[in-house]
Amino acid sequence: NDIHVSGEHLLSLINEVLDLSRIEAGRYTLTEEAVDLVGLVDDCIYMLDIRARKRDLKIHAHFEDDMPRLWSDERAIRQVVLNLLSNAIKFTPAGRVEIRLEGSRDDAEVLLKVDVSDNGPGMDAETQRQIFEPFFTTKEFGKGTGLGLATVYGIVKQSHGFIAVE
Repeated sequence: NDIHVSGEHLLSLINEVLDLSRIEAGRYTLTEEAVDLVGLVDDCIYMLDIRARKRDLKIHAHFEDDMPRLWSDERAIRQVVLNLLSNAIKFTPAGRVEIRLEGSRDDAEVLLKVDVSDNGPGMDAETQRQIFEPFFTTKEFGKGTGLGLATVYGIVKQSHGFIAVE
């Protein structure tokens, strides 16, 4: 079991490095389709629920009724949601993690907002400015490789989206 878990962790790390390399080289291709964001988020919560419960956390999801579909790459958006939720779980000692989806339509486009929040310790302004840089970690946030949020940033940017932290 230990070898299997270690192997999965190593494979995940290698895939993150490869994805980030493709993004930085401009070779990360998106296969766009209509994505059911509510179903995708539900799947991500299901996958992370055991990890959250081990940390005495509850993941709360809030969806608007009749959410429009997102025109994007499902695998890439799944990685974004998993990375954001995983970080919230990793850096929140106990309490709650929330994900909120909001959508609106106008004549030209569909606008979707994904908001992940938690009751963890937060981060100072300097850390917030650097959080999306590859390999960025600090002593208090040094539990990872520093690739997850850099990958999220690259995917969101390539998808013509916007990401911010506060």
